[in-house]
Amino acid sequence: MKWGYYANRRCRGPSWDKTQVVLRALSAKPRLCEVALKISKIAWLTISLLITAVLTATYNTTTQRDNDIVLGYLLIVLTFPTGSALLACGGFLLNLFSIAAIPGGRLGMLLTSAALLSAGYLQWFILLPALWRLAKKRLGKHT
Repeated sequence: MKWGYYANRRCRGPSWDKTQVVLRALSAKPRLCEVALKISKIAWLTISLLITAVLTATYNTTTQRDNDIVLGYLLIVLTFPTGSALLACGGFLLNLFSIAAIPGGRLGMLLTSAALLSAGYLQWFILLPALWRLAKKRLGKHT
């Protein structure tokens, strides 16, 4: 059963069968998803670490005092919604145990970015793919 342009060619055999073409396309899809996940992981980590490195390195208490604020907002965007929830819970716990605050300066920036980057990595590259696989498995059983 030949179809399209290749029906008139002298390409005989199972490789041009419509079923075989569809099966090859479906088997290539998981590999494409894995490559896309790896590319997104590398891009996310690169952007996050570059933001942290540049803003921490250029931090100066007299001229560029807002680097810690900018770093916090950018990391909240990259780790949304886990990052904002983590900061809210962290603020609640600091208040609950009467701890003044996270240390300021470069140390505080590094501690905050380590916590937010860990939460974001866990959210985007461990929990979300696991939930996706679970949803696909459950939907596959009902169809």
